[in-house]
Amino acid sequence: MREAIAGERGRFVVSLTPVWLVFLLSEWLLLTGNQSFTAPLSYGGVITGTLVGGVFPVLMLVAARRKAELVPGLVLRFLGHPIVVGGIYVLFVTNLFLHGLVIWSGAIQQASALAVGMLAVGATIAMARGGAFTPRAVVELRDDQRDAQAAVFAVTIKGQPATANVRLRYADGEQVCQAAGGRVPKLSALRQAIIELPASQAKELKVWAHQMTREGQSERLPAIVDISCGDASTRQFDLRVTGEQVLVPLTSGACTVQITLC
Repeated sequence: MREAIAGERGRFVVSLTPVWLVFLLSEWLLLTGNQSFTAPLSYGGVITGTLVGGVFPVLMLVAARRKAELVPGLVLRFLGHPIVVGGIYVLFVTNLFLHGLVIWSGAIQQASALAVGMLAVGATIAMARGGAFTPRAVVELRDDQRDAQAAVFAVTIKGQPATANVRLRYADGEQVCQAAGGRVPKLSALRQAIIELPASQAKELKVWAHQMTREGQSERLPAIVDISCGDASTRQFDLRVTGEQVLVPLTSGACTVQITLC
């Protein structure tokens, strides 16, 4: 059941639930002779407005703040505070249960509000168990072919830029810096990029080595990725086989990511 809901088709079906409920309510009103133009709109507004205006945005915000690969120029940090996020979520979910238990008097309306409320809570629990809110560290090496000078690296941890020790190795020498991001000169001559991540609360690591084509498509860079964390053995991945991204669980302690271009 969980796998079915988590799949693409399952998510699509769940997203249509409010529409189905409004349709069924309208049919029930017609059959019972209590049809009203405003009733379905009022009912649909409560259900869809609560989900689209409160529950879903909060869940998306939390997931983005913990897993973000790109950091926007303007970040309102207070929006991600647990008190703010939790308060908004509880307010909107409580609104559903209040309509189901107190405000609405019709059996269909009450049952629908309670069902959607339980579905929202259940979906949140399923997302948490599925790792949607697991803190993530991201190491990106990007070659943007739309700009000849736009080869860059970037390091983010829990959706925020994170300073790391970076070594760029070429045939004629090595460049060393401490930064959360920057340009990579002469990418065609680069042999290795070594990024030493600091210890953090991240529970998973994503390494993303790719190039942006002139058409705006993301394609993998031919590279070998070696990941070593703490006392754990080094894990190696061939992006020519696995694709442009590698996602691995993290243990406590610092990690070193070595990207060797082929």
